[in-house]
Amino acid sequence: MRWMIPILGGALALVGCDDGSEPLPAADGALASAPEPEPEPEPDPDPDPEPEPDAAPEPEADPWPDPLPPPAPGLAAVYDGRALAAGETLRIPGPPAGLDHPLRIELTLVWRGADPIQFDAPHADWLDAPGFTWLDPPPMTLDPDVAATIALRFDPRIAAEAGVHAARLTAPGADFALDLEVALRRPLRLVIVGGGGEALISDAYGLDLRPAGDAMPPTARHTVTWGAGRFFRSWATGGEWADPGAYAYSDDGVEWTPASAAPEFWASGCVWGGDRFTCAVGDRAAWSENGSGVVHEATRWQGMLHAIAAGHDQIVAVGRGGRRVVSVDGVGWAHDSGDGGLPDGVDDDWFFGITARPEGGWIAVGGQNSTITAYSDDGVEWAVERDPASRGSGSVACVPGRCLRSNNGGESPLYASADGRTWAPVELADPQSHHLLGVVDGWFVAAVNPWQQPGSIFRSRDGVEWTLLHAAETHTHWVGMALEGWAPDR
Repeated sequence: MRWMIPILGGALALVGCDDGSEPLPAADGALASAPEPEPEPEPDPDPDPEPEPDAAPEPEADPWPDPLPPPAPGLAAVYDGRALAAGETLRIPGPPAGLDHPLRIELTLVWRGADPIQFDAPHADWLDAPGFTWLDPPPMTLDPDVAATIALRFDPRIAAEAGVHAARLTAPGADFALDLEVALRRPLRLVIVGGGGEALISDAYGLDLRPAGDAMPPTARHTVTWGAGRFFRSWATGGEWADPGAYAYSDDGVEWTPASAAPEFWASGCVWGGDRFTCAVGDRAAWSENGSGVVHEATRWQGMLHAIAAGHDQIVAVGRGGRRVVSVDGVGWAHDSGDGGLPDGVDDDWFFGITARPEGGWIAVGGQNSTITAYSDDGVEWAVERDPASRGSGSVACVPGRCLRSNNGGESPLYASADGRTWAPVELADPQSHHLLGVVDGWFVAAVNPWQQPGSIFRSRDGVEWTLLHAAETHTHWVGMALEGWAPDR
C-alpha cells in the first residue's frame, strides 16, 4: 500500500510499507539502484564419459595345437632351400656363354612314401640334354623320409651366344618331373690394343677378332685393362720418350671418352685392384676410381716402374734396379725396395713383366743381357734365378698349374713352369718370339710382332700348340689386352 505524503519543499515522497516488494528511496532522495546479480556458478565439468566396454580378450593360444597335416605322399625336391612342386620350372641364371666355368645345380630329394622306392633305371632316363651331365647321380633306392642329394653340371662352353638351355628332370616310377632352364649371358668382350692406337674386339674369346672402330691418332705405348664395369686405356700422346700420357674409358671397347688428367709422364701399365684403377707412371703411381679422372701421386725419385699387376688382394709393381712395391689400395705403397734390393743384385736386374699365379704367389721377369726370373709368396720377399745364356724376358702369364714366360735368345722363345720357380724351355714347331698378352678363358694369348712387319695374335692351352686368331694387314704390333670382368653368383 502507498500514500502521498506532503513534505517541505513541495516535493512528494513515496512511503510504503516494508513488505519487500519495492525498493526504498536512498537517503539523498535518489532511487536506489538494483543490486548486481550474483554471477551464475560455473557449470560442473562434464562427468567422465562412460567407459567403453572392454574389447573381447584375445583367445589364448592352444597349448596343444593340432599337428600339421602330413606331407603329401610322393617325391619331394628342394633347391636352394625352396621346395619345388612337381611340374615346376626351375630357372637358374648362368655364366656367360662359352666361358670355361661349369655351373653346379644341386637338388635334395625326399621320398614321402610308406615303403622304399626303387629307381631301377639308367641315369639318362632321369635327364638327357645337351650340356647337362651328372656329378652326383640319383640313388637306386630311396627310403621313406630320407634325403638324398643329387647334383648336375652344366657346361656353358656348348654355347657361343646368350640363350636359354632347357632340360627335363624325370624320376622314373615316382610321377615326378621338373623342368630346368639355365639362362646364359652373352660372352665376355675382349679388347686388344696396338702400339699405334689400333684396337680389336672379340665376343668369342678371341675367335672373332675384328677392328673396333677407328684407330686413335698414331701415338705410342698403349695399355688397356678392365674394372668398375668398363675398359680403361692409357697411352703416350706422342712417340718421344718424355711425351705426357693420356687416358680414356669405354663401356664397350669401341667408343672411348677422354679422362681428365694432368699432362704427366705416360703410364707403363694399369690394373684394377683395391676398388680403383692404378697405373705405374714413371717412378710413382696414378689412380682413378672410375676412369673418368686420374690423380697422380707425388714423385718418389726412385727406379722407374715398368709393369704392374693385381691379385690376392694386393697390387705389385716392378721396375728398374729390381725395384718392387706393394699396395693394397693403389694409393699407399709399402715394402718399396727403391733402386736395387734384389738378393745378389746386379745392374742388369730390370723387371719388365709381373703376374699373380692363380694358386697364390707372384712371378716377375726381366733382364737385358741375361734373363732374371723372381718368385715371391707375398710380394715382399723374392727368390731370384738368372739365366746368363739368354737376353731377358718381357712378359709372363699363368693359368692354373702352368705359367709361361717369354725369352729373348736361349734355347726357346718360351719357357714353362708348373710352380713359378723351376723353368724349362718349350719345344715349339715355329720358334718365334712371343709377347704374352695374358689369359682368356683358360687360353694363353700372345702376340708375335716381327720387326717392321705386321703382328699376329695366337692362343694356346699349353704354350706348345698355338692357333692363329688374327693377322694384321699393316705394321701393327699388338701390345695390350683386357677381358671384360664377370663375378659368378654361385
